Amino acid sequence: VSAVPFHTWAPDTYQGAPTPITSFLAVASKTAGFVALIQLIFVGFYDRSDVYAPLLWILAVVTMTTGNLIALRQTNIVRMLAYSGIAQAGFILAPFAVVDANRDQALSSIVIYLVIYAAMNLGAFGVIIAVARKTRSAEISSMGGLLTYMPGMTAAMTVFLASLAGIPPFAGWYAKFSVWQALLGAETWMGVTLAIVMALNTVIGAYYYL
Repeated sequence: VSAVPFHTWAPDTYQGAPTPITSFLAVASKTAGFVALIQLIFVGFYDRSDVYAPLLWILAVVTMTTGNLIALRQTNIVRMLAYSGIAQAGFILAPFAVVDANRDQALSSIVIYLVIYAAMNLGAFGVIIAVARKTRSAEISSMGGLLTYMPGMTAAMTVFLASLAGIPPFAGWYAKFSVWQALLGAETWMGVTLAIVMALNTVIGAYYYL
């Protein structure tokens, strides 16, 4: 799932692979990893929240913060989305830390986030594929003036990035809101602190998405 500290493969792989393969890795492999994690936490180790909850709390905080901070410095849009994907993995990991206190809402928020994230990420990479065929570049600077010759793709990319940023009324906002509900609904210090860290990271993410 490219969670820190096991995240270093993602940016180089995303940039080095053909973009269609990158979009598959960004969505399918991450989703499969989280499905496996759901089985482990919700079924296999459900009674051992004293072990997994603190670990997943740390992983969620470090992953979302590291991904967002490094994404700020990227000049290549594929690498930016790679680090964005790391940050998004941190958001998806957050409800795992409150499974014991808010099981049903935690599970539903994870599934909702995965579905919406998959749709928005596939859309963003689809636009990148179309634009790269015309500009022969994945540098963010090469997308300057896109509105003048690909207005449809510009509008689509705006929607996808705004959704990934969690801006209302786009679907990404609902995904983040469902995670916040699960975290605050748990009524634990882990849930509250994760909700605060997630809010701060959403602001950081909004900067580079916009």
